[in-house]
Amino acid sequence: MSTPRRLFEDPRNTYIVRNDDPDAFDKRFAGRPGVHREQRCCRDRAPRWQPYLTHDGEDPSSDNREAYREMVGLQVEDATGESDNVTGRNQMKGYVWVEGSTSGYKPDFISAHEWLRWQGVYWMPSPKGPTAGTNPPRWVRIPGDRKVRWEAGNYVFLWCQKCETPLEAAWSDVLDTLPAIARAVAMVASYVPVFGTALSLILNTAVSLAEGEDITESVLDGIGGALPSQPTSGMAFHAAVAIGKGERIQDILVEIAPLDRSLKDVLKVADEVIVGIANGQAVTDVAYGTVRGLLPPDAQQGMDLARRVVNGEDIPGMFLTQAEQIALDGVKGQAKAILAEAQGGSAEALSIAQSKVDAIYNQYAAEFGYQMALDELGTEATGWLQMGLAGGGSLRAAALAATPFVGTFGSIAETNTIVNDGYAQKGEELIASGIKFNNRPVADIRSGDRFDIVIDFYDLLNDTWTPRLTSYRITDAWRRGFTIAIGVCEGSSIRGPGQLDVYQTMAEIGGRDGFNAGQAVQHGRTLHGDSGLLNQQTTQDESKPIPRIVPEFVNLSPQGAQARAARERVTVQFLHSQSADDIFGEDLQSLLSGDGDRRAYADDEIIVNVQRPAAGETMDSGGTVSLGVALASGVS
Repeated sequence: MSTPRRLFEDPRNTYIVRNDDPDAFDKRFAGRPGVHREQRCCRDRAPRWQPYLTHDGEDPSSDNREAYREMVGLQVEDATGESDNVTGRNQMKGYVWVEGSTSGYKPDFISAHEWLRWQGVYWMPSPKGPTAGTNPPRWVRIPGDRKVRWEAGNYVFLWCQKCETPLEAAWSDVLDTLPAIARAVAMVASYVPVFGTALSLILNTAVSLAEGEDITESVLDGIGGALPSQPTSGMAFHAAVAIGKGERIQDILVEIAPLDRSLKDVLKVADEVIVGIANGQAVTDVAYGTVRGLLPPDAQQGMDLARRVVNGEDIPGMFLTQAEQIALDGVKGQAKAILAEAQGGSAEALSIAQSKVDAIYNQYAAEFGYQMALDELGTEATGWLQMGLAGGGSLRAAALAATPFVGTFGSIAETNTIVNDGYAQKGEELIASGIKFNNRPVADIRSGDRFDIVIDFYDLLNDTWTPRLTSYRITDAWRRGFTIAIGVCEGSSIRGPGQLDVYQTMAEIGGRDGFNAGQAVQHGRTLHGDSGLLNQQTTQDESKPIPRIVPEFVNLSPQGAQARAARERVTVQFLHSQSADDIFGEDLQSLLSGDGDRRAYADDEIIVNVQRPAAGETMDSGGTVSLGVALASGVS
């Protein structure tokens, strides 16, 4: 599993460093409790300038020469003075050529804007005043460090030699003797997300693994028995597996196990938070207090600070890395979208929305504290727990998918059954009338043993809905959820809060899967008629695109606008002004990144102030809504 070479900025080269460590490179964290992440080249901190090679993962040799990738030139203004005396074709004084965002040299793990920053290029907003018209917004290369440069007729980058993840370095021999799925679980454990998403994302990833690989108790037993530092490692690993499966801490006797107190407390925190996530339970203020009481002092303080920051409070000295800021913005955007949806509703609806937001904030802070406590355990102990949670989560997902209907609708039974009976009756009537999906009677789908359909799943990491082909084994509980969805979603082409409310009343096992499938069937029938989604035909006039009502985006934050667009299945693009009379004003990336002399603004300091087409107008399916942004009132 050893990797001889990889880019210095690769996320796998991230190490945990205590904030008060005098040897820490990044001193910005010095006043903050706990630990932070730093980029290091296999701890020797000595990356080398080298070109891309034919085989990136190998050292340079006669069999591994330079790889010449597709070059995409972009000419930008030069403020470094390097181009003052340039000569030659396609060269112009005061300008320099760099690699654009679609360059074959751009690594996959960075954004287009970050790629330009690697080359020292930043977006400069137009200055205010009389010179604005002659000095429009533009890309400018400025003096400073770069992570890619032109040398000897090729681009060179900072590379690390002999790089491995901590788990690869410690356990590569162990993992090589186990099935491939064991290495996949270890990889999940190595790529722990940033503060505030660690537990929910590891559960989400575990489910994905379970869908494509055969994760069994025996595989996990093999991992637990093979780990170094036995018996402590094995006990901690198996305790984490049990928590990932959904078993409560009191059932696995962790308290009497011969483990360090710090290990036991982190396991208890994982138990409190992860079981709640898995079962859709809110992290109440009581649960928040329980989690906090189990954390060491540094993590307690970090958890409280995280709760204040996510709630919009400005904490002096609370520095967040770019990855942490993205996670934080995603949480705040999700909360803002929930509150925006409830605006104009009843007092009860507003109260429910606020409760949901409070629970989201509590979960973020609880995971923040968990991650701080986990990081302080050290690389090996962190690996034991994260591998166990990933493996246990996969077993839980597989068990939920395979459990037959046995007298109840699942581990969480259906609620609101009287109202749902009415939806089921409507669904029965529609099915009996002969409705079809993909030219197949829906009655035949429901009476079968299996059903395959593309379902939209919410991608927590990217804050968007993504399509995924899903295969369902049909049970009585599934049929119940499917029939209810057919009744609830008739005539609808997008998911909405009403449908979500019904979905949440479905049984956890079977019923919710059936509802998802029925919802997708009805959305497809609404858009494309009985002929279905596969051949993209409709029962309407096929020469006319299906119209869609444009939702309201004005006064939402950028994250809130993106969340609403995902729910409404609308594509949005953020534009900025190209001339003095252009209605689209500020550049969103400039505001977020703080390019130039301007500070970086948070998502909740920016609002959408222009949209075209306007809310309430119709647009063809597949069209795009253009959005403009400005600073919110009172923000300077």
